Amino acid sequence: MTLIRPPSGWAIRLSMIGAAAVSFAMPAFADKPVHMSFKEAPGYARITAKWGDGDEAAPKISAQITNQVLILTFDQKVSINLDKIKEGLPSWAAVTFMDPDGMTARIGLKQAPKLAVSTSVDLTAIDLMPEASTTPPPKLVSPLAAVKAKEAEAQRVAALPQAPSVEPLEVRGSQSGDSSRVAFYWPARTGYTIVSQGEGVLKVQFAKRAKPDLAYLRISPPANLADFQGENTNRGYVATITSKDKLPIKHFREGDVLVVDITRPMSPEAQAAAAAVANAQQKPQPIAGKQPLLAPPKLESAVATDLPASNTAPPSATLGGPERVTALSSNWRDPAPRNGLVNVKATPFPGGLELQVPFVAPAPAAVFARGSAVWAVFAANADLKIDATQLPAGYRARTMRAKNATLMRIEMPKGLIVSADMDESVWTLRFAPSGTKPHRFLAPTRKAGEGGRARIETMLIGAAGLIWFEDPVIGDQIAAAVSYGPSSASPTPRDFVEASLPATAHGLAIAPKSDEVVVTIEGERVVVSMASAVQSSPADIAGASSGPRIAVNPAYIDFAGWGASRGEAYFHQLAGLETVAASIDPSTPQGAAAALDLVRFHLGHDHGFEALGVLKVAVQDRPELEQDTAFIAMRGIANYMASRFKAADDDLARGALRGDPSAALWRAMVATQRGEWERAIEFFRASDKQIFAYPSARAAVFAAAWAEAALRTNDYDAARRQANTAIANGDRETKERGQL
Repeated sequence: MTLIRPPSGWAIRLSMIGAAAVSFAMPAFADKPVHMSFKEAPGYARITAKWGDGDEAAPKISAQITNQVLILTFDQKVSINLDKIKEGLPSWAAVTFMDPDGMTARIGLKQAPKLAVSTSVDLTAIDLMPEASTTPPPKLVSPLAAVKAKEAEAQRVAALPQAPSVEPLEVRGSQSGDSSRVAFYWPARTGYTIVSQGEGVLKVQFAKRAKPDLAYLRISPPANLADFQGENTNRGYVATITSKDKLPIKHFREGDVLVVDITRPMSPEAQAAAAAVANAQQKPQPIAGKQPLLAPPKLESAVATDLPASNTAPPSATLGGPERVTALSSNWRDPAPRNGLVNVKATPFPGGLELQVPFVAPAPAAVFARGSAVWAVFAANADLKIDATQLPAGYRARTMRAKNATLMRIEMPKGLIVSADMDESVWTLRFAPSGTKPHRFLAPTRKAGEGGRARIETMLIGAAGLIWFEDPVIGDQIAAAVSYGPSSASPTPRDFVEASLPATAHGLAIAPKSDEVVVTIEGERVVVSMASAVQSSPADIAGASSGPRIAVNPAYIDFAGWGASRGEAYFHQLAGLETVAASIDPSTPQGAAAALDLVRFHLGHDHGFEALGVLKVAVQDRPELEQDTAFIAMRGIANYMASRFKAADDDLARGALRGDPSAALWRAMVATQRGEWERAIEFFRASDKQIFAYPSARAAVFAAAWAEAALRTNDYDAARRQANTAIANGDRETKERGQL
């Protein structure tokens, strides 16, 4: 008997009906929508599934073939439009069915296939291939794959360490005797590491990338430098320095500047001579029975007269002094052309004017504003020639000569700002409503010098000398501290007791206020000081010892001198002052003086309560201190620092302090703390120029308080002026107060 098998279609239907019967008891509930797309191509058919709700995870589908039925099983309940399957795969799909559990789809196939499942990001593909096919279907690639790859790359790049910032760097070379040096001037202290150091080669890597200025190193390279190469890397600027004849290379810091030293070793003869000098200078041994000399006798100058010079570079010469004559550095070379004539090119533009002053070599210069005029001072023996017909209306230019210098005075319309910069050997002066940002900002600062006397110091990179001249309009003397480019500016005018410092577009200008003011250049530091004991710091007690002692500026607090010590030096100085004060009878003048020295230390460090404690003990042991104006002033200021404002005002208003400008400044600060704004303004005005006697940061605190008082009394010009001073010189808190 022959068995008649039902056609395959019947088998498919029976399989699907059986599965439905088995699952009939389960509730029919569809949950997450699935979007399906279909593709038929020679050799394969593809069903591509993705979630219809935007979920970027690929659907988890398991597939199998049973009795020519494709069974797709999901890991959760889904919603599928099964009718689309037959429409999309007409050559493959015969019938479709969804199980009541909502997780299994069954597709009856018209032909027996081979099966393959693949995923790509948010897609899952089920590929059907004829059993005889040997060619695999194309790889599944989701459009989202490229997006994900781009996002992953962005995250990878974001996770990478940031490349060092790019900052201006000036590299300069110098020569002294047999020593050559290369110095790296960054805007601020920058860390460095030695990548490698070999025979005559040093490779340095800085923590920042650089925009290097190598002009002067190329123009005048040091004698012992064979080659200099620099490049920016992802980790910072790398400089490779090669010495001539494989000379030894050393590196060290001078302040914030990295210095590379290449020194030619001494000859054997020079070494022997130096050893002889060292032996001759040894301290003589004391003779038994005799007291040793406090200092060894000085050797006659003839001892070293015939000896060769040492290879050690001599200390940097100090330029300038009390005589007030032009003094230029020994490495200055006259940049004037052979004919001694420099033609100044004037180029007007809308709202301003540009002047170009070309020299044959880099020329040190200073450019500053004084009143309605701008001065341009160049260290060059040349005559400046400018065609007056090229100048727009409102401009006038006058040129003049001085020793080793040529000067130009330009009168310009109101409301314009001068900027200066140097490119190669050409200086460009630009007059416009707004200035261009200089490469460096100068910060004149009051510091404590030798003997505790205050002086004004300004770091001027590339300083080449001082040029003294007389202002023909005002009639006073001016010292112009000239330097090479790029531009180093002090855009805010400063007024100190010793001198006025006009605003500059490059270099520094000093207008002394007395004949005792001395201007010098120490290396690259411009120093303004007093030649005698006349100081803007607390002056010595004047008059006889009998009767009350009257001090000049008795309420001045020398923060730069009294509060200079930090770290270990602070504790060492404090211990020393306390030891001295405790070892001397406090009722004697010497004991009182030691106690007041300790008070000055505390006031210099803003220790109001500590100062009050020492003052209280001192006056108990020596009551006559109540008649000392300086003592009363220090107690008043200590009370202010301790927020005892009434007691502070009472002390600062006693006796000679009542009309003293130095006390008026602190009484103004007391009044601002008490909200007495009109009274504060009166005291600030009565303080005259005392504010300029203080270091820049402390003067900014006074200026911020003055700005607030002026604002409260509707004096907006004064408020704006003092606020600008506070913002320019103050610390973060003071700047924020000035900005408010």
